[in-house]
Amino acid sequence: MLIAQKYFDFSASHRLARWDWSAEKNRSFFGLESQGAFGHGHNYRLGVGISGPVAPNSGMICELSELKELLLSTVMPQFDHVYLNAQPAFTHCVPTVEAVVDAIFKASEAQLAAPLVLEQCTLTESPAGDAVRYRNGELESAITLQLLEIPQRIWHRGEIREIIHPLIMRVTFGYQLDPDCHHCQAEQLMKLRFSQWAEAFQSPRALTLAQYALLFWPLLQVLGPVKRIRLLSLGAQGCSYAGEEWIDASVHTTHFWGHHLENPDLSNAQNLALFGRCFAHHGHTFDLDTTIRMSAFEDQLISPQILKVVEAVTQGWNYRSITSELTTFMGKPGTCETVISELAQQLAPEIPVIRLSLFETPNNQFIWTKNSQ
Repeated sequence: MLIAQKYFDFSASHRLARWDWSAEKNRSFFGLESQGAFGHGHNYRLGVGISGPVAPNSGMICELSELKELLLSTVMPQFDHVYLNAQPAFTHCVPTVEAVVDAIFKASEAQLAAPLVLEQCTLTESPAGDAVRYRNGELESAITLQLLEIPQRIWHRGEIREIIHPLIMRVTFGYQLDPDCHHCQAEQLMKLRFSQWAEAFQSPRALTLAQYALLFWPLLQVLGPVKRIRLLSLGAQGCSYAGEEWIDASVHTTHFWGHHLENPDLSNAQNLALFGRCFAHHGHTFDLDTTIRMSAFEDQLISPQILKVVEAVTQGWNYRSITSELTTFMGKPGTCETVISELAQQLAPEIPVIRLSLFETPNNQFIWTKNSQ
C-alpha cells in the first residue's frame, strides 16, 4: 500500500472540562487544563494520509498542495484560530487531542471523493503527546519521553559500541474514547506514572534496543492498555514491539537527490501545467526510514545489516539528479510515489522490509507498507 501524507499547522485554544461537572471535579480530573474562561492554546501539527491509485499521467496519488487547499477551505475553519469548546463538533464532547483528531478525520473524510481514501489523521498537540485516527475506526494516543543516561549496545560510526546515551521511548495506547472524559484514558495519570517510571529506571548493563523493548514491555503494562512501544537512539536506529514474537527494527538515513517531475509523453507546456514549478530540475534532502521484521528473540544487532543494504541500493543515487542520470527513472514521472516504490522493489529481495517512510520535505511524507501489514 502507498500512502501520501500532507502535514500542516494550525492553532486553537481549548478547555478540558465537562459541562455537567463541578469546577472541583474537573480540576481533580483534568488538572490545570480545566482552567480559564477560554482555556489555553496549542500549536497543533496535523498529518492527513490518503491512499488511492497512482495516476498514470502524473505518477501521483494526488497533488498534496491541492489536498491541503481543499482541507484549509472546507475543514480547518472549524478548528483553526478558534476556541474549540464553542464549535459544534464539541457541544457535548471534551476537545481532547483524541476527540479533536477524531472530529477532523470525520470532517476530512466527507470532503474526499473516490478513488481517494482517507487512511489516517495524526494530530500532535505537544512534543510529548499525539493521537492518530485510522480508517478502520481505531484510535491511538501516544506519549513520548526521554530516558536519560541509558547504557546501550548500538551500531555507531561503523562499529558496535557500548555507549551511555539518552533513549527516546514512545508508548502507544489503543482505546475507544472514554464517554465521560473523551480521553483515551486519564492521560495526565498515564503521563505522571510514565515520568515516574522513566526517572526510576536503571539498567545494569548495556543492551540492544530490541533487548530493552523486551525488558520494558511487561514493566509498562501498569500504565494501561499499552499497544506498542517504540525506542529510538542517536536519531538513526529504532525498534517497535507489540508483545508478539517479532520486533520491527528500523534505521534512518538521509539522502541528497535531485529530481524533476515530467511525463515524457506530454509537451513542455502540458508538463508545466500538470507539475508546476516541480517540472524544473530541483532537489530535496530526503529522509528515509527503512523497517524490517525480525524475531523478537534473536540476540543480534540488526542495524548494520539494514544500513548495508540501503547504502548498496542508493549508493549511485546521492548527489545526483536521479530522474536525469539514472536509467531506473528515465521515462517515469519521478514523483515520490515512483521513488519509494522503486526503493521497495530493490530492497525487498535483500531484507524483509515491511515499511518505508520517505519525507520529501517536512510537510510531505510518503509511506509504503507491505500488503500483508
